[in-house]
Parts: sequence; structure tokens; C-alpha cells
Amino acid sequence: MTAPGGEAPRQPANWRSLFARSATAVFVVGPNRRLRYANPAWEVAVGHAFPKLRGMRLSRYRSGSDLGRTLMPPPEALAGKPTNVRRAAPGESAGPPWWDFTFVPLAGPKPDSILGIVGTLTVVGERLPKKSGGKLDPVSAEVRRELAAHHSFERIAGTTTAGERFLDRVRLAAAVRTPVKLFGEAGSGKGATARIIHHNGPSAAKPFAAVDCAGVQPYLNEAQLFGKGGVLSSLGTLYLADPGALPRDLQEKIVQALQRPTAPRLIWGTHLATDPRLLTAFEDRFAVLELSVPPLRERLEDLPWFVERILPAGRIVADDALAVLAAHRWPGNLRELAVTLGTAAAEHDGPIHAAHLPRVLRERLLIQQHPIARPETPLPLNFVLAQVERRMIEAALTAQDGSQTAAARQLGLSRAALGRRIESLGLTIREVPR
Repeated sequence: MTAPGGEAPRQPANWRSLFARSATAVFVVGPNRRLRYANPAWEVAVGHAFPKLRGMRLSRYRSGSDLGRTLMPPPEALAGKPTNVRRAAPGESAGPPWWDFTFVPLAGPKPDSILGIVGTLTVVGERLPKKSGGKLDPVSAEVRRELAAHHSFERIAGTTTAGERFLDRVRLAAAVRTPVKLFGEAGSGKGATARIIHHNGPSAAKPFAAVDCAGVQPYLNEAQLFGKGGVLSSLGTLYLADPGALPRDLQEKIVQALQRPTAPRLIWGTHLATDPRLLTAFEDRFAVLELSVPPLRERLEDLPWFVERILPAGRIVADDALAVLAAHRWPGNLRELAVTLGTAAAEHDGPIHAAHLPRVLRERLLIQQHPIARPETPLPLNFVLAQVERRMIEAALTAQDGSQTAAARQLGLSRAALGRRIESLGLTIREVPR
């Protein structure tokens, strides 16, 4: 057979030849989870020749090779669903570099059967150079001293009973190296408390690191903790904010890493008394000392003290503004107070007055100063019911052109019962004949 024009039809290109010319790193995993094919771009990406790895079994078990664990398709792909996943390069606890995979299962002729899985690989990031050891340079040492002076016990001192009790527990936590659980509402100062414990504790000479477990993607948290140059290798204290947001496998990895003798001290914060997302091993291991961070509404007597430490040096808050601040319940706690004062200080020069604060705060003070007057004696129930009954009877009589018989039928009463109620209410009604 010839194509139009007398030319022979072009034969479809062999799939191996197609993949061999592609700049995309492609590999094929057979149904028995063995490596069946990989193109030259894949060899460049992984740094291995495919002929030596042909037939290698891919497995996530520790008994397998690092490369085999990294190339292993995830359970979603093995179940027949196309999947994207990011993993650290083989031999690394976390990236960079990361390997980004796309796994596409090839469905077989039988239901739920898979002929194989085609994978593509993209390398993201470069390996970080190893850090050289040594003492801190003078600038870094001075910054560390300034941080220690800034995070003193004075930051959480106060005159209220709740504040004094909390300060005593913080001093106790700073004197030991046991893990600490900080429980408190959002914005109550859990992160600042963790820094105070560190800078006044036995690990103050080493760095402090805070990890936002809920606000950062898990693979970035893993890279920060376990990757090349990861903080776990040199930290004095690690603070995890909301660790229940981490994947459970990463929680387990943290539990194992922090049980080593050289591991940093762990402080973690949560707003949940009991977090069902946390591994039982995590809660049992790291809730040795629990501190409850009081909300700002329980320390309103310390409000002038907090205001003085939040505002820049030289800025003051007038008495009328302090009265407005004291009337608020502060659901956002110290974080909300810092935002409110920071906005007022940025928009207005000189002392901060009540007029410089948000309107909703000023109105709350006015409500407290001028509450709505309540009646000295409530309305009698019988009087209210009588007025309602009078209105209903008058409306029914009007609708029935004054006919008491028809009005009684509308109200679901007998003619005699309606007459008695009209008489008791003092209504003068003239019957209209029909």
C-alpha cells in the first residue's frame, strides 16, 4: 500500500526511540515493581547507567536501596491513580535537591489490573555546600547577645496573679532541659515564651529555631529540619508551632530524631488541649512539662506594662487611649494588641490618643460607660397578654364586619366565650346583623 502521491506510509516511531530522544527523564516500572526501562535523560538526572539497574526492585522498606526507595511509586499510583509527589534525592534526609515525580499508571485489560507505571523525574534545586565549623564571628556573637537581652523574663513579668504564676512556671522551664508543651489561645505569646525559655536556659549558647508547621508546606519543614545544613544538627532549642499539622510520618521522624542524646530541646505550642492529629508517641514523649499561657483578657491590669514594651522607645499612650484599650476583650490577645498599637503609631506622630484607635474599640468603651437603661420593673405578663387578646379580637371583628358570631368562629371560640372575653376587656361592640 502506498500513500497519496506514491510515497510509502511512514511507520510509527518506536516508543524506546521516542523516549531516547526526549530531554524529559522517563522511566517505566513493571507490575512487579521492578525497573523495566529508563531513557538517557533519566541516567543523567540520577547519575546511574540504566543497564546496571535493569530489573532493580523498587521498595519503600529500609532493606532496599536509597534509589529504589526514592523511585518507588506511591500507593495512589499503585492503585491506578495518576499522582505527583516530591521527594528528597537519594541519600538525603531532605532537600535540596528534591526530585519531583509524575506517576501515570497504565491500566490493563482486566479490571483493577496495571500493566506498568510510567514515571517522569525533574530535579529541583542544587545540593547545599557543607558548612564549615568554628566560632561565631564578632557580629553574630553581638546579635546573639542582643537577642538574649531582649528575651529576658521582664518581657512576661507583671503584677497580676495570673502573670506572676505564669512567670514562675517559665522560670522553672528555663532551669531544665525537658520538653515543654505551651498551651494557649492564638496570639497569646507562645512563640515569645519559647524564646524566653531558650535564652534563659542551659541551651542559650546554641541557636534557636522556630518552625511554623501549619503555615509552611511539609516538604519545606522536612528540608529545614533534616536536609543538608538542617537546623537539627546544631540547634539548642527547636520550637514547633502547631505540630499536629505535620504529616504523621514526619511526626514519627521528629520523634526518632529528638530521642538522640545530641538532639536539641523541643518546645511546642498548640491551642488545643488534646490534638487528635498528633501521634500518641509525640504527645507522650514531648509533653513532659506543660505551661498554660494566659490570655490577655485575664491580665488587663498589666495592659500599661505590655503597651510600654510593644511600642517603640519614646512613644507613649495617653490615658484616654489606655481606657479604650482596657475596655476591649482582645480575642486576638497580644498579637491583636501589637497590630493595633503598631498601626496607630505608624499613622500618627506623638502621643497616641483614643481618637487614633479603631472606632470599634472606642464604641465599646462608650457602651461600658453609658449602658442602656433597663426598666426598673418588667411589664406584667397578664397586661401584655390582655393587649394581645384585645388586638386579635378587634382584628377578627373588623374582618367580619362586626359580627361576633363570625368572629368567634374565626378565633376558634364559642359565641358565649367570645362575649365573656369582650366583656372582661371592656370592649363595646355592636352586633351587626347579617
